[in-house]
Amino acid sequence: MNPLIALAASVVSVVLASVSLRIVFRLKERLDTMSVALSNAESLRAELLESKKALDALALRVEEVERRRFIPAEPAADAASLNLNRHGQVLRLHRKGDTPGQIASVLGLSQGEVRLTLKLHDMILEKSAKEFSEHPL
Repeated sequence: MNPLIALAASVVSVVLASVSLRIVFRLKERLDTMSVALSNAESLRAELLESKKALDALALRVEEVERRRFIPAEPAADAASLNLNRHGQVLRLHRKGDTPGQIASVLGLSQGEVRLTLKLHDMILEKSAKEFSEHPL
């Protein structure tokens, strides 16, 4: 083999090895950069999940406060009309889906009084329906 060709082959081999090493180091740098970015993305994801949990908890608290919110009735002239307003408020909250315990808490009544009001209302409706079916218009 010609010494000049052997020398050229050696130089080409060294150049290729140098280029290959440079490519390997650049790829390693990119891989390190991507690892850091992935780590940052994972920590951001964890923070986002915690923020979402906190937001969901706050939303539940807001819903609970809104359910318990009480809009006071207008002042009544006498005790009888005050009693009617209380009954109306009990029925309104019951139609919204509140439990007797929630209604009692909001209106400052006992649960027994709330249940009694609801039972009397049901009895009146049943009686009206029965009378209507017996004597239609």
